This record gives sequence, C-alpha cells and structure tokens, in this order.
Amino acid sequence: MELSNHTTTDANFKISGSGDDAPHDPVEEAAHWPVLRAGAVISQSPAPPGPWRIDFYVEGRDVAAESTADSDRVNLVQAGDAFRAEVRRNGDIRDGMVPPVGSVRRLFGLLNRPGLRAPTVQELTENMAEYVAEDNDRIRRGG
Repeated sequence: MELSNHTTTDANFKISGSGDDAPHDPVEEAAHWPVLRAGAVISQSPAPPGPWRIDFYVEGRDVAAESTADSDRVNLVQAGDAFRAEVRRNGDIRDGMVPPVGSVRRLFGLLNRPGLRAPTVQELTENMAEYVAEDNDRIRRGG
C-alpha cells in the first residue's frame, strides 16, 4: 500500500487492521504516530487481512479512509481549508492525478519569466503546433 501526502503540511498517520475496532482518540495518540512529510510518498505493508482503516492527523483534524487491498494508494489531499483522503485502486486511471495545492496565482506563477513579456495566445498556439509537429516526426522516425 502506498500513502502519499499531496498537501503542504506534514501529517501523522496510522494504519489499523480489520480486527482493530478499539476506539481511539487521535488527539492523544497522533503524537506517537509516524509522520508523513508534505509531498512524500511511502510504501507500507499492512498486516493481513484487510480491510484497513488509514487515519491521517493533520492540523488538529482526523481524516480517515478505508482500503480493501494492499495494492491501493491512499492520497491525503487538501481541498480549500479542509483535508480528505482518497483511495485509488491499483490500475485506476486517476492514480497519480491529484489536484494542485495552493492558489491559482501560485500555479500560474510557475510560468512567470521575470524580465520577459508573457506570450500571446496566438504565440502559444503556434509554439504548441510546432512542438506537436516535431514530436510527430520523431515518433514516425522511430526515435
């Protein structure tokens, strides 16, 4: 099972097996849970049998998900001011597709080139058409 933290905040996590139905208080326990660093992806081998409950404790909140296969990927994502856990099944086409974290300005700021003017839509279209044509030629040549 893979656990990934697609937020900008470190989170504590715990994986509980199907036989572990004991109530828990994440506020008290989370300090002793392992840390999943912001942006990290780790592999875990939970003890069978599943299903497993995965708890993330982040910014004073418990976010839980249930995984039914040890090949699942559990993503901690941020949605505005809230957090959620998404379980992706092995082979899910959406696996690895995680919404960007942060503001739209930050996202478009990645494209900023200080000292250069922003390209026009026509220039972007022409550049993309040129790139696609070159890539198409490369593929047809087998390279």
